[in-house]
Amino acid sequence: MSNICPICDTGALSPVTFDDFFDFNGDKILVEGLEGSLCDTCGADPILRNQILRNQRVIADAKRKKLGYLSGIEILRIRNKYGLTQKEASELFGGGTNSFSKYERGEVVQSAAADVLLRLVDIHPSILTEMKNLRLRDGTGPQIQPQKQSQLDYGFCKGPELTLVSSQTSVRGLANMSFTKGQNLKRYSRSPWKRVKAA
Repeated sequence: MSNICPICDTGALSPVTFDDFFDFNGDKILVEGLEGSLCDTCGADPILRNQILRNQRVIADAKRKKLGYLSGIEILRIRNKYGLTQKEASELFGGGTNSFSKYERGEVVQSAAADVLLRLVDIHPSILTEMKNLRLRDGTGPQIQPQKQSQLDYGFCKGPELTLVSSQTSVRGLANMSFTKGQNLKRYSRSPWKRVKAA
């Protein structure tokens, strides 16, 4: 990367750091340690592309801290803990095809639901196993993939929601992980619910 000033084309750029305030949710947050450059000839203070990308992560983490969310580094740690690629994590946790790439780069701040689910998986690895059994496919809802013989009869998908129907257990809603028993099959057999035969 050239250290020649893009403003005067003659001066040399030196890296500098600075702090700044940003508006966030109707409040001001102080973001420290932002990166920039300073020209020794014309005094211009451009922020270069790589500095912008790093600043983006710093600003995103300041917003996360304000909300009490996991930082980008913590999200990366949890993903690496289970050996997941960004694509695999995105499929399991939702949020879009490139969601984990965006979380870790600071391009997007994760939702409250995603943050809670990440924390739960970090503490309770068995939840990840259950999530893998309900892997999201093609944006139509979780595909049912039981690891062992199951009493499950049918699953019904509508958008991101999932209902598993059997005589023993029913699960609706991957995000809140709420569990109930004895759901009525007929209740979920009408349009627009999509009926999916269990594997």
